[in-house]
Amino acid sequence: MSPFSIREAGAQDVAGILAVQRQSEGAPDWNDAAWAMTLANEGPLRRVFVAVRDGALLGFGVASVILEIAELESIAVSPDDRRQHVGRCLCRALMAWGSEQGCAAMELEVRASNQGAQDFYRSMGFVEQGRRSKYYKSPEEDAVLMTAKLQA
Repeated sequence: MSPFSIREAGAQDVAGILAVQRQSEGAPDWNDAAWAMTLANEGPLRRVFVAVRDGALLGFGVASVILEIAELESIAVSPDDRRQHVGRCLCRALMAWGSEQGCAAMELEVRASNQGAQDFYRSMGFVEQGRRSKYYKSPEEDAVLMTAKLQA
């Protein structure tokens, strides 16, 4: 299997992003217009990175910066490409981008029941900072707040 690469997403990636999003529970439920706006860099300072192999989009990651705080919004990888370090490489790219923006830390929230994601984020240097009660809907669930220090 050939290696994959990580790059900043562009408008040409919307269809691939939507395909991965549909296969990934917990990914943002954005439509093509929301993705187009995000990729055009309208609104908050935000970046989307994609993992690609042989022209196929394997996964994506989204982060934003507001008031010098980086937030990891989402990482999603197609089911066939999981456990191949795609998510890890996307997370590293987002963390490096946050650091380049002058942020000292990156924050995220994850469903309390999503132990796999929490374990993954711990392996990337995130630690639990608290919880938000009943943050998620359908089903209602607490959010675990996690933070990682970024390299200067």
